[in-house]
Amino acid sequence: MIKRLMTVFALGFALCSPALAAEEWSAERVLTEANGYFNTITTFRAQFEQVDSSGAISTGTAYMKRPGRARFEYADPNPITVVANRSFVTLEDREFNTVDRYPAGSTPLSMLLAKEVDFSAKAEIVSIEQGDDIVRVTARDKDEPGQGQIMLEFAKQPFELRQWVITDAQGLDTRVIFSAHTYGIELANSLFHISDTIQPMRRN
Repeated sequence: MIKRLMTVFALGFALCSPALAAEEWSAERVLTEANGYFNTITTFRAQFEQVDSSGAISTGTAYMKRPGRARFEYADPNPITVVANRSFVTLEDREFNTVDRYPAGSTPLSMLLAKEVDFSAKAEIVSIEQGDDIVRVTARDKDEPGQGQIMLEFAKQPFELRQWVITDAQGLDTRVIFSAHTYGIELANSLFHISDTIQPMRRN
């Protein structure tokens, strides 16, 4: 089930990634920009496209209310909704009428929901890469490196998250690319709650 959860979150490289060029920013600047991007977010909404390790594609809407809360709402026919806070990740499957909870530390998402995001202090930086228009930061948990790693790709101007890739403990990648970003909108706390009792999917 943990493997399944990692697949829900995992993201890979875009299908047509830009070629990397000579480094223009220092590593310190890249990490400062990445930390600042997340730490200045109050609320966030974006559309996403996910490509899992088998090549299956899902779409949906992602929400974040920092610090500590995120929601990934998959569009039909995918029956999954995922809600995360700093303690747990909750996976709702409307097809099987199940709700499963996992420790937040079981996915790298917990790094992004921390009260203060500081990749240098709280994560092991695996690599920093950049091209003319993008930077990529790959990191993993210092205490649980075997849980996998996350690659975050940002546009430089304006500095903004474009995609992330979570690689699970088995080395499998799942890809999610973000678009139509909106910041500072009103998001109810109830959006980040999943009841233990859910209604099964209706089938026509």
